[in-house]
Amino acid sequence: MDIIKSGSKPTASGPESYFTGTVSINSPFQATAPARVGGATVSFGPGARTAWHTHPLGQTLIVTEGQGLVQEWGKPAQAMNKGDIVWIEAGVKHWHGASAASAMTHIAIAESQDGKAVDWLEKVTDEQYRQ
Repeated sequence: MDIIKSGSKPTASGPESYFTGTVSINSPFQATAPARVGGATVSFGPGARTAWHTHPLGQTLIVTEGQGLVQEWGKPAQAMNKGDIVWIEAGVKHWHGASAASAMTHIAIAESQDGKAVDWLEKVTDEQYRQ
């Protein structure tokens, strides 16, 4: 059994190539083989968001604070609020982040396939975000 103590791993800024705005990644975790689940607590400042991306085996988001948005390619954005759980199916192009007026924190959980948990794509434009 492993216990990752709160504060035992440094907080990292979300890389500019994958995020827009102020994003902090806290307590990342990755299970050891044969398990393949990993994740992190991710905090987004108002208006901050991920780039478009997919996950080979899907992703679960658990909103722990604030209000956010999640959007599947070709569909309208949907609101996420504290306590909401979002399941994004494997291979679905999407983004998620904070609303324009509120910060948002979620726990993101995804499984790796062949050592890869995410495929990053282009950034969400301001126009796409405002829709």
